[in-house]
Amino acid sequence: FLEKDKRVLDELKSLHCNPHPFFRIFPSESDFSKWHVLSFWGSHIFLLYSLFGPDYPAKPPLVRFVTQVYHCNVNSVGRICHNIFDRNYNAHITMREILEAVYGLLIIPEPADPLDRCVCVCVCVCVCVFIFTKRYLLC
Repeated sequence: FLEKDKRVLDELKSLHCNPHPFFRIFPSESDFSKWHVLSFWGSHIFLLYSLFGPDYPAKPPLVRFVTQVYHCNVNSVGRICHNIFDRNYNAHITMREILEAVYGLLIIPEPADPLDRCVCVCVCVCVCVFIFTKRYLLC
């Protein structure tokens, strides 16, 4: 086995033995370096895929939303903007940590680092309207 293969199997075993409460992992039957991931958030279910490239774990896995997500940190093709995929990534970061970071973005978006500025503006405007309504109109 290559280092990548051993690490992917270790990650898979870890997530199988200690499942994440908000994710289910489905590795490809023909290539265990390709995973489908179901994420549960509220009443929503999101499909993601993960691909562990030849440079893994030196480089992060590719993780994308397959389900269309209206989110300022996810673009129209499912790319996720989070520093765990670039400047904060290192070879010791686990797939569990990556999935937790993605789930954290669903809960708390990062409007200061948007991939989709239009969505970011809409979200910020909606939050401002919500705060204004709550503060001044629902007294």
